[in-house]
Amino acid sequence: MQLKIWRSMTGEQRVQIALDMSEFARALAKTRIRREHPEWTEKQVMFELFRLAFLPQPLPAWVR
Repeated sequence: MQLKIWRSMTGEQRVQIALDMSEFARALAKTRIRREHPEWTEKQVMFELFRLAFLPQPLPAWVR
């Protein structure tokens, strides 16, 4: 049933679902980081989120 629904969606709808899922996963990760480090600033939380996203690769130059 789910496959039938997925196949009936347009490419735009599928991309939107993927983006929504990505945003949800990022929100969950940020919540976990904040729970583990309540004293951190928003900048520190975002830095950790980037670090986790790019592990084991180094952070992009624009983040450093």
